[in-house]
Amino acid sequence: MSFPARVPSLALQGARAENVEVAVMSTLPPDVDGLLGLGFLARFEMKLDARAGRFELSERKR
Repeated sequence: MSFPARVPSLALQGARAENVEVAVMSTLPPDVDGLLGLGFLARFEMKLDARAGRFELSERKR
């Protein structure tokens, strides 16, 4: 079950977004802290290096 909500700000490893729409879920596995959705990720440039196990976010150029 999930419930929609909006948070004033959300930060992850220095990447910060304001006024983010989120879904509060009670059905995630115990070892999962949360999921990042497009409401947050679409605000940034993303770089994934699967071999190195790295995911980087940087400010989106306007």
